[in-house]
Parts: sequence; structure tokens; C-alpha cells
Amino acid sequence: MTINTKQFLDKLFSTFKDYQRKKLEKSWCLQNREERKARREAVIELSVELARIRSVSIFSTAFGEALIESIIEGDWEYALEYAKDLRFTHERDDIRATYAPLWATFVALAESFCAKTKARNSGVLAKPS
Repeated sequence: MTINTKQFLDKLFSTFKDYQRKKLEKSWCLQNREERKARREAVIELSVELARIRSVSIFSTAFGEALIESIIEGDWEYALEYAKDLRFTHERDDIRATYAPLWATFVALAESFCAKTKARNSGVLAKPS
């Protein structure tokens, strides 16, 4: 099967445009007050917890930073994936035993913020009057 270069580039640019559009739609400046507040609270609490973790060990702190960045960008699904990774379930037993407890509060906070956002976006949580 031969792919026409122009067709390939058109598809590539189309995909990129969709990605950029979705990213723009999630941008901070286009969010309502409730969403901005939820992101801000998540970033503050997770940053404090990340600082506590960093005072003990720098192991996997880049993943914690990436999770926080995902929340800033409004990519709650990606943040949740990072939280799952920070449970260390796919690591050796010794690594999991050492680091999973250290990251447990951070992971719980992240998962809680993600769940609240999902509930808020699906209309499950009551809107403030």
C-alpha cells in the first residue's frame, strides 16, 4: 500500500490541529471559575506533598512534577495515569515496598482530585448556589 505524501501530510496536520484545539480548549484562561479553583487547589496541595517527598528522596519526583503539570494543563486523565504509575505496582517488590508508602498520600490526593473533577464534569456534584 503506497501512501501519497500529500495525503499523509494532510492527515498529520489534521491530527495535530485536533490535538492543539483540544489542548487550547483545556487551557487555563478558557476555564470557568470552578475549574480554575479546582486546578489551583490540586496544584497547591500536590506541590506541598511533593516537597515533603523530595525532602526524603528524589526518586520519581519528575513523575510527580509531570502529574502536576497535567493538572495545570487540564489533562486530568493523564494525571490519573501518572498517579497509577506512582503506585509502583509494576516495579520490583523492594522498590514498591520502599516508595509506594512514601508516595501514598500524593497518589491519594491526585486520585481524589481526578475523581472530583470527573464527578463535577458529569454533573454528579452539586453546583454551589
